[in-house]
Amino acid sequence: MATSAALAIAQSEPVRERSGDALPPELEGVDVTEKLGAKVPGQLSFTTDQGRKVNLGDLIGPDRPVLLTFNYSNCPLLCSVQLGGVTQAMAGMRRTLGSTFRVVTVVLDPKETPASARETKLKYLEQLRAARKALELPAGDPAEADAAWTFLVGQDRDIKSLAKSVGFGYEYHPGRKEYLHPAVFMMITPTGRVAQYVYGVHFEPGMVEGAIAAAAMDVTSESTQNFILSCYHYEAPEGLNAFLIMKIAGIVFAILLVLVLGGIHLRSRLSRRPAV
Repeated sequence: MATSAALAIAQSEPVRERSGDALPPELEGVDVTEKLGAKVPGQLSFTTDQGRKVNLGDLIGPDRPVLLTFNYSNCPLLCSVQLGGVTQAMAGMRRTLGSTFRVVTVVLDPKETPASARETKLKYLEQLRAARKALELPAGDPAEADAAWTFLVGQDRDIKSLAKSVGFGYEYHPGRKEYLHPAVFMMITPTGRVAQYVYGVHFEPGMVEGAIAAAAMDVTSESTQNFILSCYHYEAPEGLNAFLIMKIAGIVFAILLVLVLGGIHLRSRLSRRPAV
């Protein structure tokens, strides 16, 4: 009996155009169609991780841009890596969450509860506080950070409507009972326009700060990436141990996380060193 393992597949856009039939059929429609300058539908209704009913527009503007992500708590691999990358980028930034920007994470699974979403969010907020403390940076007010990062759960039609408005293509895999989706976040201006697409799972703090600053000024920026990471499962060959596959994947991501944290810490120490 074949076993399965989770992978994040890098899809190069030029390669996809030349050899689209090489992609697994499950990934058809799992893509990003950039819609720079498009307005997000502020009238869509959601429930926050604290159980409050809101319209999307309530979380946008008037003076702060929004870092928008699409994830869900039971995602087997990619969501945790992407949100971990966003968290580590925020940990190394000069500005603190809530001071000049906010984060909105839209939950892809319409069955997820506010309580589950809140548990996931608090985990990343704790990681953020711990990382900034390790870097000897001010962590900011926990209550302000909690209010500035909102997880939204909602009905399937509203989730799909928002995803379509920003060109975020995802699909539900009924056999796996999970969502296949790209790893990308969008910067939304205070006026509700899409300002930039940022791809991947590892982000330089300075790059994210630059994206936030540009979005705050209502400036749209072209993406510099040409590949998309997508969450996908594959069937492993007969006899290949799934535990071994996942163990190797875990080691790889652990090494990447150490490198990211080490790089942030080194840059922080160098920035505080007096000039000679």
